[in-house]
Amino acid sequence: LARYEQQVLGTVLTGDPLSPHAGLIRRTRAVSPLAIQSAAEGEELCAVGFIDHDERCDLFGDGEPHPILDFEGQVVVVTPELHATLREDLADGEPFLILGTVGRHSHARYLRAHAVLPLDRVERMAGAIAAVGLDLAQENRRTVKHLIALCQQYPGATKIELTAPPPGVSRRLTHRLESLSVLCVPPLMMGLRKILPEEAITLRQRHAAEVAVAV
Repeated sequence: LARYEQQVLGTVLTGDPLSPHAGLIRRTRAVSPLAIQSAAEGEELCAVGFIDHDERCDLFGDGEPHPILDFEGQVVVVTPELHATLREDLADGEPFLILGTVGRHSHARYLRAHAVLPLDRVERMAGAIAAVGLDLAQENRRTVKHLIALCQQYPGATKIELTAPPPGVSRRLTHRLESLSVLCVPPLMMGLRKILPEEAITLRQRHAAEVAVAV
């Protein structure tokens, strides 16, 4: 409704449509779509906003029509595979969280998406994960410190569990990591996958009753 009011009246009467998600947006460290233009090329960005429409166009002049999203006036490039999964979600007109890497074409920046998810689904998924398991059998002290620094950026209710401890690392340091609870959201998961191989990360879901309490 607020988006319709903005388009027709030039102002919003019903309030900020993102206000119900303000806590989640803050905790995911997300920015507005407009921040894409001030970000550095190659920077990874998590943005929240509304997708006005989708189309295919030859954005890069290579003769290939690429699927793109109009993200509140900002260009988001998605793969055909990712675009195909968005059909039903785009029709709902709900806010989205988009995680991607900033690119530059001519004088304008765009976002090359790694993940595009409705914001309410991000919130449900975060509440559904009881623990993130980390296999650190092949890791060292430096890796543990990187993991601690990352997890501290996303405080939440999901536990960190070490399915295999790192050899030769003090119990005091690993306890610091295990004592953290995180918000299991796409920016955190992408950060974990930069530090650890995919197979070293596992997710344990809550039971239905636990999900209701967490959400």
